[in-house]
Amino acid sequence: TWFLQSGRNTLRVRAVNKFGVGGKPSRVVLNHADAPQPIRGE
Repeated sequence: TWFLQSGRNTLRVRAVNKFGVGGKPSRVVLNHADAPQPIRGE
């Protein structure tokens, strides 16, 4: 579960193969707006 702040969030993700060699880092930009949602499982 990720808790993101409202606004623009940037995630940096880098894939690593089975030899432990990292690839190019990928950047994912998310525009997230707060919306009230019920929390399940509580």
